[in-house]
Amino acid sequence: MAYEPRYCDLDDLPLQGPGDVFDPSDLQKAAKHAEAQLESEVNDGRRIDNPEAIHEKAALAYATYMLFSGPEHPSSANAGDFSAGSGEDVMEVAREMKSMYRDAVNTIMTADDDAGGGEFVV
Repeated sequence: MAYEPRYCDLDDLPLQGPGDVFDPSDLQKAAKHAEAQLESEVNDGRRIDNPEAIHEKAALAYATYMLFSGPEHPSSANAGDFSAGSGEDVMEVAREMKSMYRDAVNTIMTADDDAGGGEFVV
């Protein structure tokens, strides 16, 4: 059975670079793992009841990171085809996506410091 993402749309993967170099099952796996990572980091591993745009951004960024740096080497058939660029170009995109993910998670985790003063409930 195909994985149906909860926080992101597979049509938006990857966030940067061509999406047509990835098999749909690779996109599903990346989304699944990214969403599990997000839940683990921001909600004690539980499903996020009311996801917001920041959750989507985080999930998409981490899934993109996984697609470009995941278990396959940057020179693999998938990642190596990225704009006919070098493996270093692909890894730079991966690093950018991981940084974007970290920024989004940090924003989620520190949301209770905003003007509202209440806890950020996920």
